[in-house]
Amino acid sequence: QAMALVNSPLSARAATVIAKDLHATEPEQFVVAVFLKLLSRAPTAEESRLCVEFLDRQSRASLVQALFNHAEFTTIR
Repeated sequence: QAMALVNSPLSARAATVIAKDLHATEPEQFVVAVFLKLLSRAPTAEESRLCVEFLDRQSRASLVQALFNHAEFTTIR
């Protein structure tokens, strides 16, 4: 499942659309917005820090796609 989400053209397109739809200008704002949209919660301080560091090296769409593989996104409780 994880490999399918990472390598899927559909998930890449969806990640790009979500990243563009979130109108947060600062990386910290974007991280909070994407967590709320995908996981229905705010990130912890550590998650926020790691995601902002990730955004220094990768695109916003890449972060969205990575969060598609988060356990809270892929499991039903």
